[in-house]
Amino acid sequence: MTEKREPAAAGATFRDDLAALRGRISALAAGVTAGFRTAMEGFDWPDAPRIDRARAGVPSIARESEEITGGLVELAARCPLGDRALVESPLGVITRLAQIGSCIEGFCDAAAVKMREGLLFSDKALKEMEDLHAETGSLLDRAVLAFTAQDAGLSRKVAEQGRAVERMIDRIGDEHEKRLASGSCAVRSSALFLELLDALRRIAGHAVGMACASARGACGA
Repeated sequence: MTEKREPAAAGATFRDDLAALRGRISALAAGVTAGFRTAMEGFDWPDAPRIDRARAGVPSIARESEEITGGLVELAARCPLGDRALVESPLGVITRLAQIGSCIEGFCDAAAVKMREGLLFSDKALKEMEDLHAETGSLLDRAVLAFTAQDAGLSRKVAEQGRAVERMIDRIGDEHEKRLASGSCAVRSSALFLELLDALRRIAGHAVGMACASARGACGA
């Protein structure tokens, strides 16, 4: 009788361990979104201490991501019925969260240089950044919700929103090139603007990637 119960018990343990790791991913995602907003507020206001706080949180994101990844890899070795999607999905999510942490760090570095050197952006450029921060933050929030709710439909909507954000970034880049060509934007300010824009582009891309990974898990759940 004991041998017959072992597969069910093993499956229950696997599910419990997976749920615990998913819970840690959800908690980390909340921390990542909070760090993103702190960084964006630090730029928009501007507020150097906020930028510093956002950047200071990045190492803990990296450490927690690495620990969770290790736990998921160990769990994959005992995945029941060969259904790897149950583990591959959260692995994809945690990988993207770690990358977003790195992008936040890059954004903070560029923002700190802007403040330290007293570089100026035009009012139009600042408004473009503020609007892009809001759209990227909304995209990230929905990507996190798609994971926590295991909602494949929401994941598809995130992908659609991601394409809209990408188009928005392209438009901002085009407008920036016009300002640079007209001489209304300094070269040094231009370089930092493009660094900030690139960081936001990559954050948006990773948010979409996270939602796509979530969809695989929702289908396999």
